[in-house]
Amino acid sequence: MKSWIWTGAAYKTCKTVPLTDRGFRYGMSVFESLRVNAGGPEFFDKHLARIIQACAERDIPVDESGLAAAQAVLSDPKTWRALLRQRPDSGPLAPPMSPARKPKPPEDLTAGFARIYVTAGDGGPATLAEHPRIFVFIEPRTPPGPDDAWEVGLHDESYQPLFGGLKTANYWFNSDALAQARLRKFDETILFNDRAEVVSACCANIFVVRDDRLCTPPRSSGCRAGVILLMGHRPPQSRGTPSPSRRHRQCRRDLPHE
Repeated sequence: MKSWIWTGAAYKTCKTVPLTDRGFRYGMSVFESLRVNAGGPEFFDKHLARIIQACAERDIPVDESGLAAAQAVLSDPKTWRALLRQRPDSGPLAPPMSPARKPKPPEDLTAGFARIYVTAGDGGPATLAEHPRIFVFIEPRTPPGPDDAWEVGLHDESYQPLFGGLKTANYWFNSDALAQARLRKFDETILFNDRAEVVSACCANIFVVRDDRLCTPPRSSGCRAGVILLMGHRPPQSRGTPSPSRRHRQCRRDLPHE
């Protein structure tokens, strides 16, 4: 992994977050995840607009020039060459590696995973975010192949999204649900809100092909409004995407293969 912090004039490499930062202390931060290839980050302008909007919703006075400058960092050939020296899928956010999904050698690396974080900076839990910090990191990632398949479970506990599904650093519920799924030998698990509507997976979007149309959960479900999700969004005819009943979900969750 390589990481940087915005100084107000440029990005410099860093490996830590200050203990005084409220992004660390209280999870007070927003982020965007980006796919990166040798040519730079994909859909950067759309991701930039999303994180600027998220900062506005949480009253974080972010330096927009600092966010825009992340594109140059992630597009720098030196950044890509540094990734080539790392083993793909070795980072803490890497997906599970099924027996059929063998890691690619570094010279065959075709994608990286990046995140841009804006934290509330230092201060108390109720004070305004006057001096936010911007962090960027990237790590190698092996793209899924056309024959890759994941075993997906159904999480029984209702998901309560923060701020209508805003992407924040508070990921504990998702992490715990994912850990429970892994114990049951699933690669991922689907989350539902308290109206029994599909929201998302723990660390992935959900798309459903219905009558040759790509459908996704609506924002009203509490799903995170990611760039890729919104690109595939089709306004539903009714509110939410109904799931099976809770009893049915419990039965299906216990099946070894779904």
